[in-house]
Amino acid sequence: MTRRQFLAAGMAFVLLQARASEDTLDQLPPWNYSELVQAATEGLASGEVKDVRLLAWHTQEDGRPIRFDAALMWLHIERQDTGEQWILLKLGRNPTEEGARSEWGLTFEGHQWSPVKLFDNPPRNRDVYTFLKDHWEFNPDGRTVPSMRLSDDGKWIPSRYTRFRILRAGVRSKTWRSVIGDDPTQFHRGERRR
Repeated sequence: MTRRQFLAAGMAFVLLQARASEDTLDQLPPWNYSELVQAATEGLASGEVKDVRLLAWHTQEDGRPIRFDAALMWLHIERQDTGEQWILLKLGRNPTEEGARSEWGLTFEGHQWSPVKLFDNPPRNRDVYTFLKDHWEFNPDGRTVPSMRLSDDGKWIPSRYTRFRILRAGVRSKTWRSVIGDDPTQFHRGERRR
């Protein structure tokens, strides 16, 4: 890495830190917020990112147990070739796992859905909820359901497991209103509307 590249990377990190410290309208989750912002802006030049906000987040756990953190991010960018654009993206991680799965990344779910949506105009509530449809659980039920599991001798046997339940969550209402222009209409189980 040349000195110039090193300085550019250092400046980008400082700018990301500044943007992360500006997101103070609502309480932040108990995560390293700078890491979240860095993952959300990966691949973008620091000069292209005008603003970054966390709209909603949750930590869920199921009966296996698998713990999953998810974050709904909003970005405002400006590029020379495309002009101003807005991005919704869903990031996730498995914080109790080892290696790459414990780091923030895009949450691909199936083959038909992308965790990134670009807009030429600022997204409104209908855009956000359309983006999240079937890919964000505000009220997972945590019920026990039938399943199959692989036994030690390599055979599939009937089983049961408990589905995801919310451990902690937040829809950041003031932040949502400030960048989306509408009040949020859906909240996580047990969360009070603000």
